[in-house]
Amino acid sequence: VFMYALPVLALEWLGPVLSSSQPGHHVWWRVLQAVLCAMALWSPAGGPVLYGGLRAFVFRTPNLDLLVPAALVIAFGASMMAILWPGSRQFHFHAVVMILSFVNVGRYLQERARRSVIQTVDALPDRLPRTVTLLTSGQPREVALETVGRGDVVQVGAEQFIPVDGRIL
Repeated sequence: VFMYALPVLALEWLGPVLSSSQPGHHVWWRVLQAVLCAMALWSPAGGPVLYGGLRAFVFRTPNLDLLVPAALVIAFGASMMAILWPGSRQFHFHAVVMILSFVNVGRYLQERARRSVIQTVDALPDRLPRTVTLLTSGQPREVALETVGRGDVVQVGAEQFIPVDGRIL
């Protein structure tokens, strides 16, 4: 989405310098912004966002998936109307690409965090010790983790993982 966002923002900042003061000369770079925004909305970065909003609307489940596409469509539609309406200066193409950029960055960070959590949870069984110190009649002895049962007393040293569920004495 950034390959569309940067040119749209550059046109937003440089567009007034590039156009003349004559009426209607602001249209060419606004139309270019509109084309870039439309491409961003239908790209792999914008398509899933719009699809999620359409899905939330159809199934009547209002959530963030509905609010974000609504903001995108309203900002894009209002900007398109401003191109067609003579003398209007209310263009929001930059808002469309920035909202889309922030949503995609947020989704990327969320997916990265989710992967990290999954990897950590998957690694937990590898971190458990294979043997435990079982106290039988007050005497410690090493046994396999699988042999520990209900009512057994397990000794856990400092800096060791607690290998089984139970009550701490």
